Amino acid sequence: MLGLFAAVLLGLIVPGPAGSAGFLHAEITASLAVALVFFVQGLSLATRQMLAGSRPLRLHAFSLGWNFVLYPALAGLLVLPLSPFLGPELGMGFWMLAILPTTIASATAFTAAAQGAVPQSIFASIFSNLLAILLVPLLAVAYLQTSRGVDVPLLPVLLKLCWIVLLPLLLGQVVRFSFREFSITASRRLRFLPQLAILYIVYL
Repeated sequence: MLGLFAAVLLGLIVPGPAGSAGFLHAEITASLAVALVFFVQGLSLATRQMLAGSRPLRLHAFSLGWNFVLYPALAGLLVLPLSPFLGPELGMGFWMLAILPTTIASATAFTAAAQGAVPQSIFASIFSNLLAILLVPLLAVAYLQTSRGVDVPLLPVLLKLCWIVLLPLLLGQVVRFSFREFSITASRRLRFLPQLAILYIVYL
């Protein structure tokens, strides 16, 4: 949390490097940071453990229902009456926030802290993130087209998400399967990289 506040503060004080003409080249390095997060996740998560977390199905149906049905409905009930005061941009921001899934790292960490079923949490968070690759752009585009009259092509969005999310995750799993001992050691040494990547993205 302190790191997130520091990243936001740094972005307010020194925004130049993250700008369109900045030396960090945000349009490229932000995608690389996202890909790094999912590659490390794919490298550190055992395939057998993820598959074992696929039961019970009612748990995942419950989790996905909260993520993609109940939270968006709740956000709509709260945002629509307040839309004259929030304005279109802030209202859209709350709606986008409501349909985003949780991150794999935070879901696993909170479940472990609560002494819950960690394999089921890993499977549910990975499944919701993969499902979000399709659902979030569809819901976002539907919202933008109906409320803002914005025409957003969906195919480029899906292709980009596959390149920066799905492909790195699968590549991490392939490396883990091919070089198991190396991947276990590397994932332990690289476990801090997703957090640093998230802080970098927040700064951008």
